[in-house]
Amino acid sequence: MTDRVTVYADAIPLETDLLRAGQYAMVGDAKLAEAMLGTATVVSGFTLTPTAPASLAAVLGPGQVYQQENLEASPWSSMPADTHTIVKQGLLLDAVNLTFTPPTTVGYAQAFLVEVQYSEADTNPVVYPYFNASNPDVQYNGPDNSGSAQSSTRKGVVAYQIKAGVAATAGTQASPTPDPGWAGLFVVTLAQGATSITQGNIAPYAFAPFLPATLPQVPAAVQSGKWTYAEDSGTADNYVVTLTPNAGAPIKGQRIFVKFANSNMTTSPVINFNGAGNQLLLRKDGTAPAVGDVPVGWQEVFCDGTAIRFASVAKSDYSLIINATTINQISAALESNIKTTVFSAAQNTNMSNGAATSLVFTDASTADFTNNGAGVFTCQTPGAYNISISSTISTNLSQSGSNDVFVRIYVNGQSAAFNKSPYYAAGAATYDEYVLANLTAGILRLNVGDQIVFGGGVTVPSGFNSAVAKGFVAVFTRLF
Repeated sequence: MTDRVTVYADAIPLETDLLRAGQYAMVGDAKLAEAMLGTATVVSGFTLTPTAPASLAAVLGPGQVYQQENLEASPWSSMPADTHTIVKQGLLLDAVNLTFTPPTTVGYAQAFLVEVQYSEADTNPVVYPYFNASNPDVQYNGPDNSGSAQSSTRKGVVAYQIKAGVAATAGTQASPTPDPGWAGLFVVTLAQGATSITQGNIAPYAFAPFLPATLPQVPAAVQSGKWTYAEDSGTADNYVVTLTPNAGAPIKGQRIFVKFANSNMTTSPVINFNGAGNQLLLRKDGTAPAVGDVPVGWQEVFCDGTAIRFASVAKSDYSLIINATTINQISAALESNIKTTVFSAAQNTNMSNGAATSLVFTDASTADFTNNGAGVFTCQTPGAYNISISSTISTNLSQSGSNDVFVRIYVNGQSAAFNKSPYYAAGAATYDEYVLANLTAGILRLNVGDQIVFGGGVTVPSGFNSAVAKGFVAVFTRLF
């Protein structure tokens, strides 16, 4: 509500008081509708369905149209015409049947557009009693006692009509465009000889200005993405996409998800969004796509202002031609990064029974590892390493039995690899066991400062005299 009519006690009311009250309410509603819907024509409701039983008629269901019109297109009782424009609401409260006539030429088809617009109608005529100034006790019937009926209601209604397109060879017929001031809703296509209308003959008009959702429906519509995706209905290299609702030509920065039906066969495909005309379809960087870059299926695209581009890299961006030369180059590059460091100056190390003892090397430090001479190697070059150890452990026993010798690899005090070699001593003697050539800790990621220790030991249940580790070799292989 905006303005309000003011009246006073004992004052004689004027007919314009009632008229202005209704007009003010209409203006208030109109401005609220304008703030929510804008000033372009919007429609809501409205369906078009076949009759039951089927016939050459279709049923236009109830709906409403919101359209900008003059405040009063013509005088309304004592109120003059007013050319101020407001958004008015026209109502169709009851369904109506619309009848269509197919073309008569054999092999032809014809498209019919159902269109609507706002209209005003002065209705509900009534013979009003009038005041008789010459004889107040006897009322007049109608103005000047003429007995004439006058309209009692100015209605906002929906006007509807069928606009026929030009009949043409079936498959080439075109849908007509709406007349000025009218909004197209549905297209009915009939072939020559048709005797009834089915739902398959009815399609929404591509530019029908239907309200896409009510306010409670907006969050779900946004989250589902239904307003920003569509399926291609064109052919390879000539893609056609229509969004619902149809907002016209895409604008710079607009992103759309498209389900393409065909891949491109050329390097100059075009895409027509919302019937706004063809635009080039380009790679993300603005260059022409390679043949096959358009995927069959979903792809996000965006408008750069003049063309449509992929929002992600194209298929050809991932292409890699592998041949013998390329494989050899890759192999050489990998091999050039591999470096092996070997420590083999083993210092014989006495073992204790049941516990690992650090194996000591006397080799000098290298660029990749320092050797503290007490069995600790410290990494100086970070990388991925394969680490292995081999060793011979000699045991001296005083009696026979089942025994084990073992080696371990420790990284920063934690065991990274372990293996043992069982053997049977037949009596009191000295035995040499070559323990697990190339015990490996697998591939380990080492950082500067990480420490590696190699350990060896024996497990002798009884008769243990002594054990010595000798001839051990440690190998560090940096892979990358």
